[in-house]
Amino acid sequence: DAYEIHGIGKFALVEKSTGELIGYSGLENFSYQGKNVVELGYRIRPKSRGYGYAVEASSAVLDYAKQIGYSSVLALTEPENGQSQHILEKLGFERCGKGVFENMSVDYFEKCI
Repeated sequence: DAYEIHGIGKFALVEKSTGELIGYSGLENFSYQGKNVVELGYRIRPKSRGYGYAVEASSAVLDYAKQIGYSSVLALTEPENGQSQHILEKLGFERCGKGVFENMSVDYFEKCI
């Protein structure tokens, strides 16, 4: 299990007022340009998007990554996913390349923390 081995994983996001599961944010190990890096990932259910949950949760995850010793974090999005790219930019990520991941075109973003 990634959490037991590396101290990282996905964290459930729960809406405080309803107790409903609305998504996740977390970190995973990832291979990029021949290096092992840590990747930020998040998913928010469609009806809960637009309320800042991804930014709030991912900001906390980035703080946690720094606390446990990571100096940079990678993220990837599909080129047409402007909403996710906007979230990454709000979090301070910068576009660092393009590539293919699991047979899908992606844009890579990186943030030094």
